[in-house]
Amino acid sequence: MSNFIRNIFRSNKKLTVNEYIVKKTITSFFLLFLFFGGCIWAWKWIRRQPPDKGIQQPVRDILTTNEDVFNKIFSKKHLAKTYPVSAAIKNVRFNGSIGLGNDFNPETWKLYVIKKNGDTLTLKLNDIKKLPKVDIIFNFKCIEGWNQITYWMN
Repeated sequence: MSNFIRNIFRSNKKLTVNEYIVKKTITSFFLLFLFFGGCIWAWKWIRRQPPDKGIQQPVRDILTTNEDVFNKIFSKKHLAKTYPVSAAIKNVRFNGSIGLGNDFNPETWKLYVIKKNGDTLTLKLNDIKKLPKVDIIFNFKCIEGWNQITYWMN
């Protein structure tokens, strides 16, 4: 047994292959149990902390930090570059007519939006036309590999 413990602390250059494997296995299991012990300690420590807005303070701090990071990443400063109307291409590339058959009837057409809670929102074409108009001139980059500065308006 004393030889076994001595081998754990010996230099790897002096160990046989079997002794090296045993040393690595024991070290790995020791670190695994140390990690699990640390996780259990951290969980118990967090559970003992006072709540802030219904959640423990350390967790609230992490949520606030995440919110700050994502607010910086997804800020209004990271919008697509816009161009003047004069830069937009006059003849927009036509990719095909799949889905644009002759059987389209604007009077009966409906868009069904299924919400997360299961409710369904039904919109007719006239409902969509009543939405506020928004336009943008930007560099449209198609998945097929081409791009062009395009003027889009709802």
